[in-house]
Amino acid sequence: MIDARAPEGVAVTNALLAVKGLSIGIIGSKGRRTPVVDNVSFEIASGGTLGLVGESGSGKSMMCRALVGTLGRHGAELTGGSIRLEGEDLSNASESVWRRVRGRRVAYVPQSSLAGLNPVLSIGKQLTSLTRVAMADDGQSPRARARELLEMVEIPRVGSVMHERPYQLSGGMRQRVVIAGALARSPSLLIADEPTTALDVRVQSKILDLLRRLREQLGMSLMLVSHDLAVVEEVCDSIVVLYAGAVMEAGRQDLIRERARHPYTAGLVAAANMELAGGFEPIPGEAPSVGAWPAGCRFWPRCGHSLQVGDGKPHPSCCEGAQPQPVVIEGRRTACLFAELMIKNAAGAQSVAAQRSEGET
Repeated sequence: MIDARAPEGVAVTNALLAVKGLSIGIIGSKGRRTPVVDNVSFEIASGGTLGLVGESGSGKSMMCRALVGTLGRHGAELTGGSIRLEGEDLSNASESVWRRVRGRRVAYVPQSSLAGLNPVLSIGKQLTSLTRVAMADDGQSPRARARELLEMVEIPRVGSVMHERPYQLSGGMRQRVVIAGALARSPSLLIADEPTTALDVRVQSKILDLLRRLREQLGMSLMLVSHDLAVVEEVCDSIVVLYAGAVMEAGRQDLIRERARHPYTAGLVAAANMELAGGFEPIPGEAPSVGAWPAGCRFWPRCGHSLQVGDGKPHPSCCEGAQPQPVVIEGRRTACLFAELMIKNAAGAQSVAAQRSEGET
């Protein structure tokens, strides 16, 4: 695996979380399984930050549920691979084991702040119920700890908020409360699943800044999940790009941003750049339905590069066999069969451009 802070191509040696070959299926009628995540591998270093990026249906949320042991609640199960947290294999852990892990070692912030809060209870009661468990062996009172958590996530007028209910708070304030609850038991890893969904740009930026500061202040690891590449770039050292349940590219954030080697990642980068410039350039076509993946590379129906190397038709190697597995190229893992050819073509184009520039001068 590749660590964001390690030299190019060097494996993580201090991994807090190691996911290897993970596959997940949804259990349907008559016990049939629909695959939603296929052979996904990544690692998060102790104190590191990782961004999981992909479109809707790419398997991001299912990955989150697997990492907090709640797949069964959503009619899904692991069908392969392993999850190791601080060296402990949790792949087949019982619910009793997950109850010891969930919240204490791995905490989860859901997409919707309303989904993480009880609408009829005050914020103080909800946080106190969490801190009462966390403070069982500590001299601090649960209510004092609840106030401390709200101050930690920079909630103004803490005394008033303790008595208010979720509907009385703004979306940004509710999200801060949910983050405070996730930190109640001092987890080693915080998983934030689309934590800025439905928030305006100004509030979104503040929530991302808060997550960055909390990670540094508490020394925990952070996994930030988003459909928006620009969002994870603000916070994360390394990035894993998912498409149709599989890893397309993974590596250091700067490598992914500046020199994407998979056509799907390149499309995400181009879209993000256009958005910053005030425009929008979507990737052509649509992602396949969950589990209804094409043969070969799952991105080939939308891939212009496959047409280039195939002289106007999808290259046969792209649309046959199994999904290509990521291999290390230029310090990142990429699943494109023609990544090295893309590199050569880019180098050739740069050389031609340089020669033309010299000729003009």
